[in-house]
Formats: sequence, C-alpha cells, structure tokens
Amino acid sequence: MKQILRAGRLPFKSVVELAFHHEPAPYAITNAATQRPAVVNVHGIFGSNKLFRPLNKPLAEGLNTDVYSIDLRNHGNSPRALPYDYVSFTRDVIHFIKKEIGEHRPVQVIGFSIGGKIALLSALCPHINVQKCISIDMPPYATPNMDPIILQNYELIMKIIRREIKIKKGSKNWRQVLLGYFKKVPANIGNKGDPSLYFANGFYMVKENGKSPSDDQEDPYIDFYLPLDQFPNLITEVKKWPNLRGDDNADGLLGLSTEAQVLFMRGMRSCFIKDDYSLLKTSFPNSIVEEYDTGHNITVEKPEICLRNMIDFLRD
Repeated sequence: MKQILRAGRLPFKSVVELAFHHEPAPYAITNAATQRPAVVNVHGIFGSNKLFRPLNKPLAEGLNTDVYSIDLRNHGNSPRALPYDYVSFTRDVIHFIKKEIGEHRPVQVIGFSIGGKIALLSALCPHINVQKCISIDMPPYATPNMDPIILQNYELIMKIIRREIKIKKGSKNWRQVLLGYFKKVPANIGNKGDPSLYFANGFYMVKENGKSPSDDQEDPYIDFYLPLDQFPNLITEVKKWPNLRGDDNADGLLGLSTEAQVLFMRGMRSCFIKDDYSLLKTSFPNSIVEEYDTGHNITVEKPEICLRNMIDFLRD
C-alpha cells in the first residue's frame, strides 16, 4: 500500500492578510457614508465569508454603510498558517481593520460561534475604534461543553481525512454520496437548519483556488480543503478564552475591558452561554442579552428577526 503524501508543515505567521468580501454603502452620494461605522462580519469554525453573504446587502442597506465579511486564517481564501488560536485570529482581524477600514473610523463587529469570541476580543483592542459588537451565541469565557453538531460533524470529517471512510475523487455521484454521510449524522437529523451541506462544503471547496490539496499526491480520495491534520488540538483551542492577564496577551494588544456596547444573542437550546449573565459584564459592562428559542445557529433558524435585531442594535 502506497503511503499518502501530506503537505509540509504550515509556516508560522504572526499576521496574515485576510481575504474578504466588501459590500459598499448603497447610498453613498457624499463622504458622509464613509464616516458611518463600518461593519465587519466574522464567520464560525470551518466557514468562510460566504456565511454572512445573505446578510451583507440587507445590513449595508439598513445601515447605509460598508460591510466587510472576512475569511479567518486557515479558512476560505485566506492563507494557511500556524498558530491556530484566538489571539492569532484576532491579531489578523485587527490588522485587517487598520489596513482596509482605518484605525480611527468607527467599526461594528459581528461574529458567529468562534467568530463571536474573535469579535469580542477585537472589541477589547484599544488600537482600533470598535464601538459596537454582536456575539452570536458565544460568551467571553471558556466553553467546556461543545455543541454536538460541531463534534459529530468534525468526527465525520476526520474519518474521511484519515481514510476510515473512502470516497474516490471524480467518482460517480461522489458529492451525493458525501452529503449522504453527513445527513446520517445524528445531530443533523431533524435539525431545522440542517448543517449537512455546511460541513460537507469543505470537501466541495477544494477546487476553489484552482487546485485540490491532494492534486499532487498519489491519493485517489477526496480531501478537506483545510489541513486539519495539522491542528490536532483544534477542538481544545476553540473551547478556550485567552488569559488576558497572562502570556496569551503578553504584548498588551488587548485590554481587559471595553466601554463598547455589546449584544449577546443567545440560543436557548445551545450549551454555550450560561444563565449567569453577570459573567458577560466582567469585560463588557455595557452588554445586553437577547434570547432566542433556537439552537446554536440563530441566523439560520430565525433569520428575519435576527437580522432585524442586528440592524436595530447597530443603527442606534
């Protein structure tokens, strides 16, 4: 049996240039719109800027401002690099805001899932002007429990990567076969916002940049577009919240608290945000919570009310 050849070790980069999609302010006749707070959207695990595409235009029109959706490092079309941790993600976002928006222009950051933690951490940076932040179902503390949807789909992804499940590239109906595996994941069955396609998409995306991760390998099977075998502690990392008083924040990039206004959108059938809302105010004293009768993926389960509440909060 021939050995599967994997890509070399990823480079270590303290900052990478993030890929992004820009939805411009629709009614910008003068420079007035460029003075309005720009919106930056941050996707969740295994996602890309496409996650927020359905919301970009309504947000841009509702707020008459620029809306940017980014690809985090190791996601979408952004560079692949180590490390894979929250401070590195946040450092990239801060660099992006400084470069593409400016450190003085007001910014409003929206993040979903792990993107929620990154959005919150960005709001703690005194070197950019984050005035408001929305964290979709993610708190500013360690989350020891993990949503079964994430865990079970991640387990299936890793089984395919490790060739415990083999699907040949270019084989007949391989996409349907792959999607069938995800639709059998217990956490996906009966889920209103069926995440099967979301997680399977990482295998469909391999040609997005013109080349598959395994095009140069003597390996006939499909592969995930992210080098997950290089992030063995991925689940442990996404549960964390950085120690802002310790080594995680040794260079003082992030403050300990902010006066920025924060909206926490909590899915009441999700495991992430605790009932004790006072825990949210340690670093974010000007925060409020809105509760939704949903699981973790609030924007999919309650899209209309979610969008309306976002615009109302950011427009004030």
